[in-house]
Parts: sequence; structure tokens; C-alpha cells
Amino acid sequence: MSGCILRRSTVAGFLLLGGLFLVWEVIARGRWSSGQLPSISEVAGRLLNSDARNLLVGELLATARLSLFGFTVGGLAGIALGLAHGLYPAVRQTTGMFVEGLRPLPTVALIPLGLLFLGMDESLNVAITAFACCWPAFVGTRDAVRGVSPILLETARGLGLKPGRIARHVILPAIVPEILTGLRIGLGIALAVEVSLEMVVSTRGIGALAMTAAFSGRTADLYAAIVLVGLLGFMFNKGFIMLQRMAVRRYGLSAGGRA
Repeated sequence: MSGCILRRSTVAGFLLLGGLFLVWEVIARGRWSSGQLPSISEVAGRLLNSDARNLLVGELLATARLSLFGFTVGGLAGIALGLAHGLYPAVRQTTGMFVEGLRPLPTVALIPLGLLFLGMDESLNVAITAFACCWPAFVGTRDAVRGVSPILLETARGLGLKPGRIARHVILPAIVPEILTGLRIGLGIALAVEVSLEMVVSTRGIGALAMTAAFSGRTADLYAAIVLVGLLGFMFNKGFIMLQRMAVRRYGLSAGGRA
């Protein structure tokens, strides 16, 4: 039954996408088109052209690399900080005000500071992307650790379980689902921030290519870049879901939410 529903939803999704593409093509070829919207066939032609495709894919891979690098750094930092705040009240009381002051800070506000210390280098993109996607991992980890039932911990200790087994069989199943949810949110943020940074301060990446195409009037290249960013985000999400399911099967955890 669930498989049938899944197939129907997949077919419905493809039909909706096809319908949107059809409307796009009709509008682009209609007399009311302003010329700022290329047809689907033009965009597809750019993606199928070997020279344009190599350029677009090369810039997209640069974006993917920096996004994943920043996500990894920020995710690990967020998990470490979340564990410290969740496990040690003294750390939470000492640094809580400072952390809560940093958390709502817009990432764009860090660009001038990053330029001052790091210059227009890839390290700037990685640092700001890491800052942006650190916080979902931090919040998920902190709340998950603080949400572990003290009764479960006391029961485990009463049964004579050693700290390692308590961590493996009690704490880990309780916190990993929320950590994975925070990381999944952070991955989407990492891609969005990286593309935005490329549009503002970089000369490489799909964001920089999109801005160059927009300023030079190459609308087909611009829309091709947008389509590729959407596909990259889709692949990031699906790839993370696969890793999440592998973790669930490997460690016998709760999925912590559906795709």
C-alpha cells in the first residue's frame, strides 16, 4: 500500500514538474515575453553544449566542494559546542550569553570582517559557510542531550552498565536523530550561503557565473546555472537521507523524521 502511494506521489511530482516546464516554454515563446525568460529548449541547449556544460559543471563542482567543506567544519563545531552545552551546565552558564548573541547574527554581516582577516580567498567562503550551518547542529545536539531522561541514565547505572555502554545504548539512540536533523538543515544552509557568497565576493563558483551571465545578458546561462543549483541541492538532500538511513540501520536508531 505504501509503495503504491509512493509511486503515485512520484508520478504526480514529475507531472507537476513537466507542467511547470510546459508553462515556462509557452510563456517564453509567447508574444508577451520580455526576452528576459529564455525557453526551456534554450536552457537545455546550453546544458547540452559541451563547452558550456563543462564550464557550468566545473563551477558547480567548485561550489559543491566549498559547500561540503564549510558544512563539515560547521557541523563538527556545532556538535562539539552542543555537547559541551548539553553535558556541562558550567559551560552553558559561562558561554550561553555569548553564543546566543552570535547565533542570530546575519552571515552577510561577517563578510567585511572576513575580507579584512582572510581576503577574497576560499577560506572566507568556508569560514562564513561554517558559521552559518554551525547553529542548526548546535541547537539539535544541545537540546537532544538535555532531553535525555535522567531516569534512563539512573536506571542504566543501576543495572551496572559502564559509561561506554551507557553512551552506546542510552545516550546515542536518544541524541543522534536530532543531531542528524540539525545537520540536514545545515547542509541546505551551507549551499545557500556558499552560492550567495560567490555572487558577492568570489570569481569562482556557480554563483559567480550566474552573476556574470546576468550582467552580460546571457539569460540562458543564468537559468542553466539556477537549474544546476537546484539539482545540486536535491542531490545533497537525497544523499544525506541515504546516509541517515544507513546510520539508522547500522546503529538501530530512530529515523528522527521522514524525508
